[in-house]
Amino acid sequence: MSQNISIENREKKFTSRKAAVSFVARGIAVWTSDTSVRFLESSEQFAVRTARHDEHYWREVTAQRGGQDVAFKWHPSMSGGYTVMGATAVATPTRAQLAQGASQGGRW
Repeated sequence: MSQNISIENREKKFTSRKAAVSFVARGIAVWTSDTSVRFLESSEQFAVRTARHDEHYWREVTAQRGGQDVAFKWHPSMSGGYTVMGATAVATPTRAQLAQGASQGGRW
């Protein structure tokens, strides 16, 4: 059975020993005791970085689905008893698609 390791400075308060060892080995966290770690990056920096990563991921997905641009509709939701902001990817037409629709007298 894996041992839970506490995380001192994240919303998620526990992780596995295997994950904690990986975080420390990659240089993104340090051990603060035998059973706890602290990430070197602040929670705010982590949130910005993960949001940027998520946005990049969704842009890649929409590009693979026909080259459309993507916008994000942000909405609050509940996760594990916490209010978090969730995003839904919304495909928007590219300029070329808008121009083609306008030239044909229709809507996209």
